[in-house]
Amino acid sequence: MTNKYRWIHCAECGGNRLHAAHGLCLKCYKRQWYEDNPEYFPQRREANPDKVRETGRRWRKAHPENYSEYKRQWNEANPDKARAMQTRRRARKNGATIGPVDEAAIYERDGYMCIYCGETHRKLTIDHIEALSNGGPHLEDNLLVACGRCNSSKGTKPFEEWLQTQPKALAWVI
Repeated sequence: MTNKYRWIHCAECGGNRLHAAHGLCLKCYKRQWYEDNPEYFPQRREANPDKVRETGRRWRKAHPENYSEYKRQWNEANPDKARAMQTRRRARKNGATIGPVDEAAIYERDGYMCIYCGETHRKLTIDHIEALSNGGPHLEDNLLVACGRCNSSKGTKPFEEWLQTQPKALAWVI
């Protein structure tokens, strides 16, 4: 039985590596094959979701420091997606109803200002009218724009209860 692999200087990467019959090292050969067959991974993921999920779990368990660094960089590069994922996770954890949410449409609907105090210059956030921890749904009907101060002070209180403690809230409407 002949071995189809041999040690050669790779012309593509310049390293001395184990080469396949095609004249490329295995690493370069695989990279080229994946570039030539981009449909492979989506089809594989779709056909074997449990296997792909388990492979990812094993890698994350074996490389926790690499995964946390990757996750930190991804969160910094995608703050809106990271916040949305965290909110959906909290909603699932609390057994809340989760629907499609377009945060940009909520900001547009509410005029880019805090619904409670009318502030436009503070950092604006998305607030759940009925808190997720109290069983409120994560749907656009249950979301509105609030400044960080109003959102933090409201916390998980029901709107009516919180409003009684805030004499200046909604005064801008009157």
